[in-house]
Amino acid sequence: MRVSAYRAHLHDGYLPFRRTKRDKPLVYAVQGYESILGAFPGGHAEDKVDALVGNLASIFVALPTPRTAKWVCEGMGRERKFTTSSSTSFANNSGSSHNGGPDGPQVSASVSEIYEAVIQPSELFRMRTGSARHGFKVDCLHIKAGTVFPSTGYNFVPVTFTQERL
Repeated sequence: MRVSAYRAHLHDGYLPFRRTKRDKPLVYAVQGYESILGAFPGGHAEDKVDALVGNLASIFVALPTPRTAKWVCEGMGRERKFTTSSSTSFANNSGSSHNGGPDGPQVSASVSEIYEAVIQPSELFRMRTGSARHGFKVDCLHIKAGTVFPSTGYNFVPVTFTQERL
């Protein structure tokens, strides 16, 4: 879909209407965050796009641009993870160790708490893009506000579509 084909629907007066009319399904087919930005001339385009996209009940992300991938990954949030590490070293002193005993191994271990993005941009860029090369399969990420998918435990789930040959 060309930008001009949906530009008429994406204007300032439309955004408040979209916020109050969730009973009507609405689908926008665009290729990336940048495509929607192009439909909003003037200032504050990013705020307008964030408001529009934030009010959509379902979003399908396929073939992301770098900016779209960043928006998706930041929007999915971060999760707490723990990492562990350990090391062992052997002292080779001809005398005694620090505590007065014989030479022996020294062992250390640590646990770190980190916050990592729930989904990484690299995961989005590995999605299949259709054509014979990918068996006519297109992968995307379905994001649905207010829903936790049992298969992922998050508000997104990977989905695969079969591309039709014309």
